[in-house]
Amino acid sequence: MKNKVIYIIIGIVICVTTIRELDVFNYYVIEDTGMKSSRRVFASSLKEPNRLDIVIVETEKYDLNTTIISRLVGVPGDTLLFLSGMLYVNGENIDKILRIKPSNSLNTDTIILGPNKAFLIGDNRLDSHDSRHYGPIDIKEIIATEL
Repeated sequence: MKNKVIYIIIGIVICVTTIRELDVFNYYVIEDTGMKSSRRVFASSLKEPNRLDIVIVETEKYDLNTTIISRLVGVPGDTLLFLSGMLYVNGENIDKILRIKPSNSLNTDTIILGPNKAFLIGDNRLDSHDSRHYGPIDIKEIIATEL
């Protein structure tokens, strides 16, 4: 019985160590992100990002050189349009789904995302530095998705 307990403990230690070394699950604390407040996020690099997920992005492009957290609103092939401050993705009003009030009278030309491109936007639209400013990101720059 004593040997069985030791083997179980050793197995748990090996599993936890492997998960930490593989960088599969991480806890992120990101301040001043354009979200509704600073966020503490438990995220995984194994979870495939989907539209409306909160994602963690690491990039050196766009003069950011930082880790950012934002909402993924556009995936490859999507058509985005800001009209009267509301965001439409493939003709659907995303802000109604997210229960976000129009932030201003922002209007844009239609944005069509190319292959391997994603569009990010913070929930706090008035104070968010996101894809509206630096453009679509490479989908490979998404390093984790909130669980």
